[in-house]
Amino acid sequence: MAIVYGLACFTPYISPASFWLMGFLGLAFPVLLILVLVTALVWLFVNRKTGIALLALVCVGYKNISVLFAWNNPQKFSVVKPAGTVRILSWNVKGFDTQEYYRDSANSVRHTMLRYIAAQDADILCLQDFTEYDNPRLPSNIGYITDTLHYPYHYFADDYKMYPAWGPAYWGIVLFSRFPFSHTQKVAYPGKSLPESIILADISIGNKSKRLVMTHLQSMHLRQAMQKEKEAWDNSEDNDIVYSNNLFKKLQYFMPYHALQSELVKKQIAESPHPVIFSADMNEVPTSFAYHNIKGNMKDAFLAKGIGFGRTYSKISPTLRIDYLMVSPTIEVTQYKKDDIYMSDHYPHVMDVKW
Repeated sequence: MAIVYGLACFTPYISPASFWLMGFLGLAFPVLLILVLVTALVWLFVNRKTGIALLALVCVGYKNISVLFAWNNPQKFSVVKPAGTVRILSWNVKGFDTQEYYRDSANSVRHTMLRYIAAQDADILCLQDFTEYDNPRLPSNIGYITDTLHYPYHYFADDYKMYPAWGPAYWGIVLFSRFPFSHTQKVAYPGKSLPESIILADISIGNKSKRLVMTHLQSMHLRQAMQKEKEAWDNSEDNDIVYSNNLFKKLQYFMPYHALQSELVKKQIAESPHPVIFSADMNEVPTSFAYHNIKGNMKDAFLAKGIGFGRTYSKISPTLRIDYLMVSPTIEVTQYKKDDIYMSDHYPHVMDVKW
């Protein structure tokens, strides 16, 4: 157990692309940490030297431990934004519900989610798994958010087109803003036929500019595991993995790719001419190589202002924080919240920053 935990302490430094086992050790780190701590406490009464040695081993994982849990005093999130701050909402919206259950009524999942977004009074929306249907009979998500919710500026990375039974749909990540963009750019990941991408967008308020960097690392397609056959329109090169029921196989396949994607994200952040506001669904936990590689010296909004494990994915495990809001060291996060609402399989989170 001590050897396995010791290896897991090195997940921030060793890429799963080089050694695939490190991805699994990152996922297992919270459980390993608890096991070593409990065992150390027991051994303090059995053999003091062994117990102390195990406690010393726990400290080797300080880098993972420091991002696993937030210790801040709980504070009520103020709906009213102080002067000089900008509010950013980030959410994997899961296509605003799938079209099988899509009813454009006041009580539909889609409208419930849109009402939640409107109530947050955010200045910038960073949405992953966003869908826009290419069908005049279906309501436009972009049209509703720009016109009804009053976000006149948007940049949509329509990464790929799907052909489900209810009509063609564009899928990807999107930024909506109440402020105009002075620069926008889409950076595609190499490899894989259906990846999402990186969005870069500069916003200037007064004489201060910030660069928004947003992405969605490769989806592991956990939902498709329940499907017996692939969709007729889906010709992705990963079909054998995507439609597999073998969770181990999926994790082994996609976690090394996340590590490679993180290198490109890191490069875009390093080359930014302005301080960075970063939003992502990484599909990776904080104890992963991809998280540490991207984070670098940036501030994680949850660690700065949140409390607990900060779970953002509603299924499988209570330790799955896989969605992130981060900022450059020069940017101050004034408040942060995460709402455990069950409309998507991800929870939305919001932060205010001083501009």
